[in-house]
Amino acid sequence: MEEYSVYNDISKRTNGEFYLGVCGPVRTGKSTFIKKFMEMFVLPGIEDENDRKRAMDELPQSAEGKTIMTTEPKFIPKEAVRINLFDGNEIKVRMVDCVGYIVEDANGLMEGERERMVMTPWSEEPMPFAKAAEYGTKKVIHDHSTIGIVITTDGSFGDISRQSYKAAEDKTISELKALGKPFIVIVNSANPFGEKAKDVITEIKERTGVTPVALNCMQLSSEDVKKIMKKILDSFPVSQVSFYLPKWVEMLKTSHWLKQELIAKVREILAKVSCIGDINRENMLSDSDYIRQFDINNIDMTNGNVSITVKFDEEKYYQILSELVGMDIKGEYELIHILKEFAKKGQEIEKISDSLAEVKRKGYGVITPSIEDIKIDEPELIHHGNKFGVKLRATSPSIHLIQADIETEIAPIVGTKEQAEDLVRYIAGGEDIISEDGQSGIWDTSIFGKTVRQLVEEGIESKVNKLTDESQVKLQDTIQKVINDSNGGLVCIII
Repeated sequence: MEEYSVYNDISKRTNGEFYLGVCGPVRTGKSTFIKKFMEMFVLPGIEDENDRKRAMDELPQSAEGKTIMTTEPKFIPKEAVRINLFDGNEIKVRMVDCVGYIVEDANGLMEGERERMVMTPWSEEPMPFAKAAEYGTKKVIHDHSTIGIVITTDGSFGDISRQSYKAAEDKTISELKALGKPFIVIVNSANPFGEKAKDVITEIKERTGVTPVALNCMQLSSEDVKKIMKKILDSFPVSQVSFYLPKWVEMLKTSHWLKQELIAKVREILAKVSCIGDINRENMLSDSDYIRQFDINNIDMTNGNVSITVKFDEEKYYQILSELVGMDIKGEYELIHILKEFAKKGQEIEKISDSLAEVKRKGYGVITPSIEDIKIDEPELIHHGNKFGVKLRATSPSIHLIQADIETEIAPIVGTKEQAEDLVRYIAGGEDIISEDGQSGIWDTSIFGKTVRQLVEEGIESKVNKLTDESQVKLQDTIQKVINDSNGGLVCIII
């Protein structure tokens, strides 16, 4: 048999609605339970007065005695109604009534000496009432209900003995268990707190492994119904748990210590969660120094999805920011101050970004001055022959970025040719090793007590230092003369 999925059933077959199939043996108070449930929760939720009156007229009849009152499965009300049961959780429900499985001593099966025959939607020919009752009850259990509410009794009311209910009771429970549908067993009793009711609860638990609850359906209260529905809904499986994090936590790497602690706490929670009843404040408690709490946002009873918001200590927010930027941030004041400084530096970097791109592309780039960097001298009166004019001189710093590739060599003398070949193989072997930062392992290969990285850095530094301060000034003067005094031509003699 294909495994039953309550959420798949609710989503595809009942359009997000909960069908409460009230089933079990006949003459146990099923219709009474439906009537009380409807009066307390469903009818007040029907806004249209005419629809409410019509639903009231559709309520099942109930009476004392051995005679079976219900004759066929019945959906009540015509349209599902949204009800609020507990903790703000709302569900849309319809009740499904049925005859129930026949028990000994029940009346209504015979008409005189003959078996009572009824017309049903399932057969063109008349069908014995007992057979129709069983078929209709199976339809409710297997096809119509998403949740089963099994009503039985301890025999404290009516004229049918407790012993007569056991076979029908077991049949109903075993079918629901085999289907895997969520269900609850209610022992309808004139005295639900009495010894007789307690004995029946123990008996059913030992026989079926299911723990019933004892209620008086005639005196059913709203709290009773809420407890019943909560117990049923708490048994629904959790399909998915979504944890919502602050954006600043999302951007942290998975290897970050805070993310690792969060993952550990989430795993602890998920290890405790299998059904909706496990989603509670007790299981969401956090003993972390950094995670303040796990807030349950929503439990969607139509698909078993749970959403939880993770809240962190505000002080840790600034601690993480301090680690990321390498500066001490204790609060909002320091944060705004640093953001302003970063924005200012960002604007300066933006000015040179195009020039840096040019350097990478062709090896040369110029940072053009901004308007505030340009200095204008006092205007001067000039004359040329008998004509006069005005001269304006402006000076501005231009920064020239030149890419000069530095070559450095490492050429250790080791001895024989064989020794040199061994060193080549030793160094080449480091290329196959990748370090934690993703670089080739050749950089950490040791040669005569120093790594390749250290030897290369020393070689580069010595080459850079060859351009003395005096040479730098001369190079600067040369560029200024080429820009300001020449036609762009340049001849260099390097000594």
